[in-house]
Amino acid sequence: MASTGPAPPQPTLDSPEMLLLRSETATDEKPWLPSEVWLPQCKRGAWGSGVGVGAPIKALFNVGRLPHSCAVCKRGGLTGTKLTQCSRCKLARYCCKAHAKAHWATHKLCCARLSGLRKPDSREAWARSLVDVRLALAGAEPEAHEDATQLWIHMPRCAVCQDATRPLKRCARCQGAAFCPDHADATHAAADCDAAMLEVACFGMISDMGAPLAIASQSKARGPLPSGWKAYLDMKIWDFEVPEYILALAPPTAMLTEGLSLPLLAVRFLGGARETRPRFGSLVVHVVGAATPELVALHRFRELFAWLDARELRLVFVGPDLRLDGPDPEDTKEVLQPGEPGGDKTPFYFSGHRGAYHDVRPTLPDDLKTPQIVLAQHSGCHDLSLVHSWRPTLDLLLDMDVPCVFTGYNEFEANADAAILDDRGANFLAPPHLNPFRGLRPYSEVPGAKTPFYYVNQYALCVHGRRPPPAGESAS
Repeated sequence: MASTGPAPPQPTLDSPEMLLLRSETATDEKPWLPSEVWLPQCKRGAWGSGVGVGAPIKALFNVGRLPHSCAVCKRGGLTGTKLTQCSRCKLARYCCKAHAKAHWATHKLCCARLSGLRKPDSREAWARSLVDVRLALAGAEPEAHEDATQLWIHMPRCAVCQDATRPLKRCARCQGAAFCPDHADATHAAADCDAAMLEVACFGMISDMGAPLAIASQSKARGPLPSGWKAYLDMKIWDFEVPEYILALAPPTAMLTEGLSLPLLAVRFLGGARETRPRFGSLVVHVVGAATPELVALHRFRELFAWLDARELRLVFVGPDLRLDGPDPEDTKEVLQPGEPGGDKTPFYFSGHRGAYHDVRPTLPDDLKTPQIVLAQHSGCHDLSLVHSWRPTLDLLLDMDVPCVFTGYNEFEANADAAILDDRGANFLAPPHLNPFRGLRPYSEVPGAKTPFYYVNQYALCVHGRRPPPAGESAS
């Protein structure tokens, strides 16, 4: 009888067969192959080749307006695509007449208002122009504000002085950063150059695929939750329904991490870092302050089953702006039925509710009212326009005495959320910190920000109930 020894170790990101393609070591921030390898591969796809017309990106996934890219498909300098600009406002850019026509239904709501504004010629003028934009949009339809603001803040301009009035010389490598004649010899950091290429390439993959790559791994993990993305992918890169070489490329890996960031945050604070997995019967997770894009690819939450023992998962999304009717019926489903054709996956149920959490929770069935964890992804509870409406919800969450995770795009947001929670008497399990499982897909930040890019769930904190009153004082 043949002996059964331990299974041979799985290859890792830095195994010899992977290092043949690497010119740098994999890290938590860059678990993919270097850009010199992944970028040529991406340019072989339908979008990246620049041939024909790029597939439009659905409005749900078409976040922001990049300065040197088509507003509809994000083709541009990286794909060698020649762009034309809107003849009226000189801001919106398109790769073809069909995309200009497709964008007009949205763009016409703000085009005339933007066309009368003077473009900035200095950093000081740039700051003043943001006020001018807000004034110009006063009284406009709500749909106009987002498109107009994105077009303005991402207009082509010098990365050094913010001059948008003179010809610009773009970075030959990323085609993102640009410089005016006074700063023609300026450069930008290599990491920012890589991020600019990755940002556009992620949109390109969405153009090709129709949606971001957001999936869960397929089997139980062999150990506790690792400390970051490199160790996670060393363990799991061979455990997805896509070939492992796909996850050696930056765009799919960046989108994968973005999709798994919220599920893995839940695992972190439910005990997934322990050697022994906690056991749950029905695992109930509430996502509060939820937005419609968070309802995309809900099967990514099956990642919870890889790290936690649960009989079933019941996921409840609640948000005042939640749209359960679309925009695409395939993106939002009222219930994900137990199991799937050809498989015996653990049952997974979903329900979505439009409204404030403190109003919705009393209406939930008894088996859904008390979650094991609450997730508030980019809640904005510190926002002056929202803080009043969040107070009843925060008090309810703290009185429920369950772990509540809040995330922010940056350190400032996380600290501002923490200050609001501290003022409500929250007991902190984890203060604001850089999230080891933040999304790695970059998004261009507003000029003047501390960093040129932001990332989903970049910072996180966790509270659990209220802190006890100081000795000698009674709780109010």
